[in-house]
Amino acid sequence: MDLLCDTLMLEEILLRMKPKPLLRLRATSRRYNALVLNPGFAGRYWPRAGVFLQPAVEHRQGAPPPSVPRFLAAVPALQAADHHVPAGLDLAKDGMTIVHSSAGGLLLCSRRLPTRPAARYYVFNPVTRQRRALPKLRGLCYKPQCGLLTVAGDGARFQVVVIEEWQVEDVFLELKIFSSDTGRWRAKNLSLSVSVSRSLFLPFGHDFGRQPVLGPSGAAYWIQRGYDGDEVAIAFQSPTNSLRIIDLPERVVGGGSDRCIIGERPGGGGLRFARADAAALEVWDSDAMEGRAWALAHRVGIAELLGQSADDAARRRHHRSVKPVGFHPTDVDVVFLALPSGSGVAAYSTKHGIMDLQCTYNCFAAPADVFPYVHPPYPIQIPAIQNLTLELPRKRKADDGTFFETKNGTSSLKR
Repeated sequence: MDLLCDTLMLEEILLRMKPKPLLRLRATSRRYNALVLNPGFAGRYWPRAGVFLQPAVEHRQGAPPPSVPRFLAAVPALQAADHHVPAGLDLAKDGMTIVHSSAGGLLLCSRRLPTRPAARYYVFNPVTRQRRALPKLRGLCYKPQCGLLTVAGDGARFQVVVIEEWQVEDVFLELKIFSSDTGRWRAKNLSLSVSVSRSLFLPFGHDFGRQPVLGPSGAAYWIQRGYDGDEVAIAFQSPTNSLRIIDLPERVVGGGSDRCIIGERPGGGGLRFARADAAALEVWDSDAMEGRAWALAHRVGIAELLGQSADDAARRRHHRSVKPVGFHPTDVDVVFLALPSGSGVAAYSTKHGIMDLQCTYNCFAAPADVFPYVHPPYPIQIPAIQNLTLELPRKRKADDGTFFETKNGTSSLKR
């Protein structure tokens, strides 16, 4: 009888519950805790995988508030296969309007654009809606260009690296680093120069206007034009605070960085690169994180991709075609593409050759950043911050009135 009751609980009740009350139930008894952590149940309930599409944020004072990030799962069949599992994630209820990075099922967010001379960041779980406020970051010389979150493999600690806006004359990166082990921010400089034959030089042109592409490993990637005319990628690895240069496939030399994107292969263990022009879309893979031995994984003509005839393709050649904007973090088959004429963003299957429209945001009129996100098949908690002191505890009432912010910056349940 107990086995039958547990089966009914798993199939008919727990799968229909939202994460917050489910975690409450887990804390009431060992039996319910075992049910929530049941591998079969957890594998169906907790996983989410996709990308957050963050509409461009203006850096000028008085700019309108940014649009809430959109979560693109690229698997509409998920709900059809199991209607109990929600595919979407909504950040609006918690006021997290800007996503900066993601790692280990957590997000680095803010409620408004961080500006000089101070910034406030939050580590946020968009599934359970748990959040933890970081101490205010002060002493910025320039506006933050990006923030990178990394979570330790054991899930017991995390690190945030904020890179300040790069200037043309800079030969080093200005980094602000926060560790949950210390509960404090510290400053660090990282040289952009490379030593060759006892001399220092910058192996790339200084053009950092575009936001970087972020990978699940905590790396940030910029595509730049080298001084020899070839395009290269710069990778900053936040866990080790190191910088490296990545060579791109030869066929994309001089192709223009506005139509290129580089990222990490789903599942790790290499890099993925995509490029589009008026003629074709190409996807390349490399087994090495240094970008050696690139192999062409997929190529499709733009006319075929958009379902156009040869005459239509010739007439539209002078218009913007498609632009790769991101890779799915777990599905090696999916590339996210911005479509022409402001049609929106679609998930393109390289295996089946079909596109599925994800949203109608126009990435050509106003750029957007794409952040890969994966929530593992088990509930995760935000690591505790040691020695944390916040200036002023501010109560925040959620829509349902169940959450408030405590002195240590966590979100707690009202009893």
